[in-house]
Amino acid sequence: ADKGQKDGNGGERGLWMVLLSLVVAAVAGGCFWNTRDAELLFDDTGAIIENMDVSGTPHGLLATLPSILRHDFWGNPMDISRHKSYRPLTILSFRADFTRAGNRLDPRAFHQTNILLHSLTSALVLPFASLWVFEDGSLRGPF
Repeated sequence: ADKGQKDGNGGERGLWMVLLSLVVAAVAGGCFWNTRDAELLFDDTGAIIENMDVSGTPHGLLATLPSILRHDFWGNPMDISRHKSYRPLTILSFRADFTRAGNRLDPRAFHQTNILLHSLTSALVLPFASLWVFEDGSLRGPF
């Protein structure tokens, strides 16, 4: 028998895992929901507003990719960067937000992505953690 089907309740347990993951995603999204109308603050100035890889050119997402790959998190060339903080996926995400907002620095676009990513990663914690916590990868308890 399949690992998840040992006791005949594998399908039901899988459904509970999905439902609980959706609840976790909703709670995580709800915790950050009030940020969707907030301004860009603190390190957003250097990482987003002043970063030419994010907001510097109206040429689109893919046109900035070579620059993003050569620069640090703050938009400085890696060879002169003091921080050596290399996060190209984060900057690519910021650039996608900028593009999605019509090539404008609309804080809502950035905050919407942030809420979505928090919700998704929070929802994934439960099923991934269960792989290490429970011997057969199933959810234990009253379910």
